[in-house]
Amino acid sequence: MGLGDLFRAESTVNILSKLESSKQGRDWLHRYHDFLMEHGWRCDRQHAYDSPAWIEKPELALEKVKMSIDNETFPSDAALKKAVEEREAATQRVLEKVPQMQRAAFEVLMKAAQKSGFWSEDHTYYCDCYIGAMGRWIATEYGRRFFEAGCIDDASDIHFLHPNEIRKAAIPMERINLRPYVERRKQAYEQILTREPEPFFGDIEQAQAILRSDPTLQVSTQVPIVREELKADLYGAAASPGVVEGVARVIMNPEQLTELKPGEILVAPGTSAAWTVAFNLIGGLISDGGGSLSHPVIMAREFGLPCIAGCVEGTQKIKTGQRVKLDGDQGVVYILD
Repeated sequence: MGLGDLFRAESTVNILSKLESSKQGRDWLHRYHDFLMEHGWRCDRQHAYDSPAWIEKPELALEKVKMSIDNETFPSDAALKKAVEEREAATQRVLEKVPQMQRAAFEVLMKAAQKSGFWSEDHTYYCDCYIGAMGRWIATEYGRRFFEAGCIDDASDIHFLHPNEIRKAAIPMERINLRPYVERRKQAYEQILTREPEPFFGDIEQAQAILRSDPTLQVSTQVPIVREELKADLYGAAASPGVVEGVARVIMNPEQLTELKPGEILVAPGTSAAWTVAFNLIGGLISDGGGSLSHPVIMAREFGLPCIAGCVEGTQKIKTGQRVKLDGDQGVVYILD
């Protein structure tokens, strides 16, 4: 639509107003509104009532657009047809080995197993992120009414109140002053934002014993598989195959994703739905956590990216700008400089 240069040049704060000044821009905004009405009712994180959804703050999604604008083809789209063909061929090969009398039942079970992979991730999008946005929208409406009644100084102050305080004040609104609760918690919140907590992993030597006691834990987390003969700097689990070298970029939260450069190796504590846009840019992923059905592992496989999960100390030992070699076949990382 001829709007690429505008998106590249302008900050997200200015893009929306700039789009209003041209017919192409207004057409894009109309399409964007339709998109938000279907997909915008979601917070970036699961059950994240503290963060606005795209429908509430439309400029939030524009950073994702800016990050992706120069990718003419999404890797997952390009690989989809081939992946479907490979799956169908593999399915047929397996079914041919199953006795005829058992084949129909086995096929049903196999299709259920195939679907469980993406259902495991889709529930985050269709349920967890959606619930957060709905809850926030309802709470924000309470905030608007409390502000009009004089209970609080700003509608957004509602997010510093506990549910029981909101319920008690909801009927006699005009006679209730909720500012003391808000002020105390807002001060504490602002102080917390200035601190970066030290990661705490407990006694990592006990992790293997705990995981062996309950195999279901390995879906969400696992611990490094150390093979001393490989003489690696970091050990993890081979989550998605392939070997890649590149510059590391340590990112601790999704708000930092705009710092990513194409082809960099993302080093993160873990990923969730809010990180998905990064998989179009990165050359590989090193994740402190993550099990066989965790978000970073599933996304790396879908995008065909080398990935190592369960490194535990990746974000501590690797620094942004260092060159690293990620071996997803062996499950190890080498820090090259």
